[in-house]
Amino acid sequence: MAWVNRNRGVTLPEMGLYVGLLAIVGLFVVGQWGNIQSGVRTEQAYAEIVRVKTAAEAYRSAPAQAGSYASISVEELADSGYNVEPFTDGDDENVYGLDVAVASSSDVDAKITYQFDVDADCEQLVDRMTAAVGVKSTPACSGSGPYTLTFVIE
Repeated sequence: MAWVNRNRGVTLPEMGLYVGLLAIVGLFVVGQWGNIQSGVRTEQAYAEIVRVKTAAEAYRSAPAQAGSYASISVEELADSGYNVEPFTDGDDENVYGLDVAVASSSDVDAKITYQFDVDADCEQLVDRMTAAVGVKSTPACSGSGPYTLTFVIE
């Protein structure tokens, strides 16, 4: 008995099913793209804030500072060799293209401000920074665009 060699491939209905499934997945991804980008930017913002906070705390604990935040700024941190990437080029623009700053509010405290263009992102970072070690005041968002996250570190 001779075996008939049949080409085994994908039939037209199967191909239609695959294309339909890919279209549904594609529509979901396109619909969620804004949320995905917002989540990525929020994570980058959190990393930038923590980096500035950590650098400021190291700056204060340096022997030359003797426990004081006097003369602190993002530029001073960068010039002194502390890791405040991506702010080492003298440009204090954060991931949102807005300002970030650290300044002495007294000799023992420093205030960090970080601007957002999306209120929901700012509020999400308020929740994360509230639980952070070394944050003295309750972080808060203010403004009507750009939104500014402000908190004091000790």
